[in-house]
Amino acid sequence: MGRHVFRAVQTFDYAEEAIDSGNDLNEATTCSVIKRHMKEYAKDFCSTKTLKRRFPVIEWLPRYSWNYLLHDILAGFTVGLTAIPQGIAYAVVAGLEPQKINEFDKKRDLSGSGTARKAFSKALWFLSLGRNAIVAVIGTGLGYALFKDGEAPFKLTGDIGQGLPPFELPPFSTNFNNNTYDFSQMTDALGPTIATLPVVSILETVAIAKAFSKGKAFDATQELLALGICNIAGGFVRSMPITGSFTRTAVNNASGVKTTLGALFTGILILLALSFLTSTFYFIPKATLAGIIITAMYFMIDVAILSLLWKTKKLDLIPYIVTFFCCIFLGLEMGIGIGVGVNLLFLLYDSARPRLLVDEINVCDQNVLLLSPQQNLRFPSAEHIREVVVNICAESPPSSVVLDGSLVGQIDTTVAKVLKLLCQDLKNRSVSFYLWRWNRQTEKSFLGIDMKMGSYFTHADTLEDIFKVSDKANEKGDTVTEPPANSGEP
Repeated sequence: MGRHVFRAVQTFDYAEEAIDSGNDLNEATTCSVIKRHMKEYAKDFCSTKTLKRRFPVIEWLPRYSWNYLLHDILAGFTVGLTAIPQGIAYAVVAGLEPQKINEFDKKRDLSGSGTARKAFSKALWFLSLGRNAIVAVIGTGLGYALFKDGEAPFKLTGDIGQGLPPFELPPFSTNFNNNTYDFSQMTDALGPTIATLPVVSILETVAIAKAFSKGKAFDATQELLALGICNIAGGFVRSMPITGSFTRTAVNNASGVKTTLGALFTGILILLALSFLTSTFYFIPKATLAGIIITAMYFMIDVAILSLLWKTKKLDLIPYIVTFFCCIFLGLEMGIGIGVGVNLLFLLYDSARPRLLVDEINVCDQNVLLLSPQQNLRFPSAEHIREVVVNICAESPPSSVVLDGSLVGQIDTTVAKVLKLLCQDLKNRSVSFYLWRWNRQTEKSFLGIDMKMGSYFTHADTLEDIFKVSDKANEKGDTVTEPPANSGEP
């Protein structure tokens, strides 16, 4: 979808560029260009290639092999055994009826093994995959055995509505703890969670897709479309918000799933459990569900990233640690907000203090101060560059200052204004100033501030060429501080 939006934007950019460049385009011609490009966009959007990309089942189902079926059934049921106790646990924590659980898993590839000796290992492997279900079964058995006279030594899950939840429009009011909330009160109660929860869901889903893509390219847009559609559909059965699951995806992967069909069998198992086993769920101890959640959350903590950040860039540990502890002690919304703020401070600092190479060299018997920005320049960096040049000129004034813009792709208006002031500063000190190897887009920004700035630009191949042209201009009596326009221009 992003590519289609780009095509549409590109259409209008084409027309605007044609008009700005002086082409004789009337309104009818412009509309014709836009219409032609929009037809191409619509044709591409409805193409078979796009349909296969947005509905992958169209591509893989005709090529489905029956050899995959057993793998998908095993993986689907194994994930289902994990999803049922996890879903009940999450629903209890969220204050929802455990009946209204849902799941959204990813499929990835893995192959199996055989031989007699590996039978025992295979059994252990299967037990490890179904550990959540095994714990839930054992806990349920204990809860049922110790339940006497309507009481148990520990808290149980309690009644769970039997059968499937009704399919109906999402409600705009709800009852919680014997209080009725209308839509505005629900949004007030949720607060910033309305915004932070989707962001966390998106980040988790994309992270899962990256982790299990095994180096293959994946379409983030497709992942977000699937996530959005699942949440919209879940709203009609009053499901808890849906996102990807690291633990269930790992189980799915380890179970040898071959295609997305495995999720179908997971769904079938969950629906059967909701239809026939909800009375059994009454006896699941809440402590058992708590253990399942803690285990799931434990594997979501990426400890290995700490070592990676320490080896690559230690400063990146600061946002990580700040976000981690703020989420624990101040809450998820506050922690994410503070983490984003800290990261923005780092980005702003890099923007305000861009990497700037400074050299004092001798060219054609002139003491030249050469400055080479290594990135695009934005308004926070403008005064920094001016300050560096002025300080150097105050200590040991060069005869010329050359600002090399070969690595600067873009600037903003503030940068152009400040560099114009720098031109005046250097002119007052009788120091020549050259803007060397700046592209046409940045040059246009300078000229928009002051057309006289064009006299400072030079596109000479080398520094020596700049001063050879400058020497010739001086012999003719031209000014030193304002070099000839487009000097060295081929």
